[in-house]
Amino acid sequence: MARAKMGSGFICTREGSPAAPTLPYCTDMARAKMGSGFICTREGSPAAPTLPYCTDMAQMKMGTGFICTGEGLSAAPTLPYCTDMARAKMGSGFICTREGSPAAPTLPYCTDMARANMGSGFICTREGSPAAPTLPYCTDMARANMGSGFICTREGSPAAPTLPYCTDMARAKMGTGFICTREGSPAAPTLQYCTDMARAKMGTGFICTREGSPAAPTLPYCTDMARAKMGSGFICTRGSPAAPTLPYCTDMARAKMGSGFICTREGSPAAPTPLYCTDMARAKMGPGFICTREGSPAAPTLPYCTDMARAKMATGFICTREGSPAAPTLPYCTDMARAKMATGFICTREGSPAAPTLPYCTDMARAKMATGFICTREGSPAAPTLLFCTDMARAKMATGFNCTREGSPAAPTLPYCTDMAQMKMGTGFICTGEGLSAAPTLPYCTDMARAKMGSGFICTREGSPAAPTLPYCTDLARAKMGSGFICRREGSPAAPTLPYCTDMARAKMGSGFICTREGSPAAPTLPYCTDMARANMGSGFICTREGSPAAPTLPYCTDMARANMGSGFICTHEGSPAAPTLPYCTDMARANMGSGFICTREGSPAAPTLPYCTDMARAKMGTGFICTREGSPAAPTLQYCTDMARAKMGTGFICTREGSSAAPTLPYCTDMARAKMGSGFICTREGSPAAPTLPYCTDMARAKMGTGFICTLRDHLLPLHFRTVLTWPERRWALGSSAHVRDHLLPPHLCTVLTWPGRRWALGSSAHVRDHLLPLHFRTVLTWPGRRWPLGSSAHVRDHLLPLHFRTVPTWPGRRWPLGSSAHVRDHLLPLHFRTVPTWPGRRWPLGSSAHVRDHLLPLHFCSVLTWPGRRWPLGSSAHVRDHLLPLHFRTVLTWPGRRWPLGSSAH
Repeated sequence: MARAKMGSGFICTREGSPAAPTLPYCTDMARAKMGSGFICTREGSPAAPTLPYCTDMAQMKMGTGFICTGEGLSAAPTLPYCTDMARAKMGSGFICTREGSPAAPTLPYCTDMARANMGSGFICTREGSPAAPTLPYCTDMARANMGSGFICTREGSPAAPTLPYCTDMARAKMGTGFICTREGSPAAPTLQYCTDMARAKMGTGFICTREGSPAAPTLPYCTDMARAKMGSGFICTRGSPAAPTLPYCTDMARAKMGSGFICTREGSPAAPTPLYCTDMARAKMGPGFICTREGSPAAPTLPYCTDMARAKMATGFICTREGSPAAPTLPYCTDMARAKMATGFICTREGSPAAPTLPYCTDMARAKMATGFICTREGSPAAPTLLFCTDMARAKMATGFNCTREGSPAAPTLPYCTDMAQMKMGTGFICTGEGLSAAPTLPYCTDMARAKMGSGFICTREGSPAAPTLPYCTDLARAKMGSGFICRREGSPAAPTLPYCTDMARAKMGSGFICTREGSPAAPTLPYCTDMARANMGSGFICTREGSPAAPTLPYCTDMARANMGSGFICTHEGSPAAPTLPYCTDMARANMGSGFICTREGSPAAPTLPYCTDMARAKMGTGFICTREGSPAAPTLQYCTDMARAKMGTGFICTREGSSAAPTLPYCTDMARAKMGSGFICTREGSPAAPTLPYCTDMARAKMGTGFICTLRDHLLPLHFRTVLTWPERRWALGSSAHVRDHLLPPHLCTVLTWPGRRWALGSSAHVRDHLLPLHFRTVLTWPGRRWPLGSSAHVRDHLLPLHFRTVPTWPGRRWPLGSSAHVRDHLLPLHFRTVPTWPGRRWPLGSSAHVRDHLLPLHFCSVLTWPGRRWPLGSSAHVRDHLLPLHFRTVLTWPGRRWPLGSSAH
């Protein structure tokens, strides 16, 4: 995921590739921030004896000189070996190797993923190794920051009875004395056992073992991945004799669960009386959480939870699958993340015998829902009497929240909520469909995350008698909105005068934001937003569904998180009349995309001429980003991006799959999160014709890479582009990385950075705030008494900049929000303090939105911003950097030659 900020010279390729003998090899996910000179390859490769080897995911931030190789290799005795994922931030001198290696007795061994920040001298090896009895052993992924003296070994090892054993991934930062072993080991009854991935920071005394082990009745058992930070006394086991008396947890992330959490699998003798939890992340669940699988003998009496992330659910949460004997009497939850749900949440699938009497929730993240939330699908027998919620994240909904689909028999009498995350809604918040009989008396909210709304916030759909007098908010995240925020649906009498927001995350939008659905009389003239997270969108944002009369002329946005998109963003579905001429965006999180971003699906008429983006989170991508699938007619000429989170990629990023006709000439990126990569990043798979000549990056998150970053022979990026940087001694970090800023840019090369016009750390970064803005530019700030927060942090803005520096602000009447919050901007700074703002011509965005800051506050109102006492964006914010620091304060920067990136961008 994160080879972010890797230093120049990092090279890698797959074993068996023509480049393997001469190029280093890195197959893991997150060797982010590795120093220059880090090289590795697979064991058995010709390069193994002379090159270091790293197969794990996250050996990020390793110091120079870190080396490793496979067991049995000629280099094993003299080179260290690290196969795990995340030995990030290990100190120099950290060494390890596999059991049976000649070096095992004298060298330490670490196979886990994340022993990050371990001190020098950490040693370990596998069971059965000659060193096992005298050396500690750690095979898990993330025992990061463990103290010296941490020991462990496998069951059956001679050391098992006397040495502790830890096979999981992330028992990071465990205290000394943590011990454990596998079931059936002689030590099982007396030693603790932990096989999961992430029991990081567990307190001493945590015990567990596998089902069927002699220790099962007396020792607890934990096989899941992430029961990190569990309190002492946590116990669990599988259908073991101990199942009835011991709890059982097989999921990945029941981290921070309270003592007393119990569960077991279906069919286990314990199934009828113990609890059962198979999901991944029921972290922080309260005591009493119970569940089991459908068809299990326990199904009728025990609840069932198969989803991934019902973390932090309150006691009493129950559910089961449709068609199960328990379906009629037990609730059902198949989604991924109903975390933090309150007691009493129940649901089941449509068509299930329970559908008429039980609620139904198929979405992923109705986390933190309050008691009484119920729902089912439209057309289900239960639709008329039960509520319906198909969205992903109605987290933290208050009691009494109910909803169903429009057109359902229940629509007239039940409220309707289809959005993803109406989390943290206040008690009594209710909603229903447009034109429903309940509309006049009940408020309506269809979006995902009206988090932290103030009491009294109300809303409803168009056509309701209440619409003119009650406020309406259907979007996801109008968090921290002040009282009196109102909005309304298309066609409503209030529509022309009230704003309308149906998406999930139009948080912090100012008054005047309007939008509507396709086919509405207002569609051609009013904007339309159905997605989840178009937060802070400027006015003029419009969109509609394909096939709508407005589709050809209005933009369309169906994805979840196109938050902070600029005006002019347009998109539509393939096959739509607008597809050839309008851009298309189906992914989840193209937040903060610049205007002009366009894309469509492969095979669409627009595919050859329009870019294509199917992934989830290409947020904040620059204009001109294009991509398509391999085999598509556009593949040879268009770029291709199938991963989830190439957020904030620079313009010109291109990629395609190996074997594609475009592979030899286009770069290839299949990983999930090469976010914030600079332009020009290229890569491809081994065996591809391009492999020998193109760089290769298979990991998930080489985020925040600088422009021109390529994975090929070392000494390429810097000698070519930043040749002056190379002349500085001991360069050992990725350009733009925190180490680069800390150890190179500021101390050696930019010792007089403040006066240099070529300032080249990211403006607004922590280093920028810490080392430049405050000490140099705002040196008077430091002299103010009571400084007790990171400079530039929200606390800094709230507690210092405003009360101390802008002391006149608090004296204005009606201050009722955190200083610097969206409400503060909307309700105080603008209406009260900056009352002249609304009179400026061309105001076309929500007050306080990014567009408002970019297009109005700075260019119009703060033309001489530095001298104004009412400076009112957070110091170090992107707007502060873009519109103030550079154009106004650092105006000389703009005149320097070679400026080739958006100011303040990751490339910058």
